[in-house]
Amino acid sequence: MDVAESFPDECRYVLESLAVVYRNDATAREQKMSSSARRHFHQINSGPVMSLIHICELCVANPFDYLTELERHADELTANPRDWMPWNYRATLAGPAASSVAG
Repeated sequence: MDVAESFPDECRYVLESLAVVYRNDATAREQKMSSSARRHFHQINSGPVMSLIHICELCVANPFDYLTELERHADELTANPRDWMPWNYRATLAGPAASSVAG
């Protein structure tokens, strides 16, 4: 919720995307799908909606590089999570604080 004030459009996008996943789940339950059929249904219809990889792709960020940087900068991430979102973490790395962190 702390991030919502700083990134209202991005948070709205995430919430709207999650609504698709929940609608898909409701459809799967209404159709009384088996567990394996439900999983397959979600893989096809929900998977592309809300994954970290998809978010990174939308932000033209390499998911592996992104997760690696989050791990390397765990303390900074904890202190300022809004600076480490997939759409702005590279600017954070390139900023003045990056040189003191790297050294």
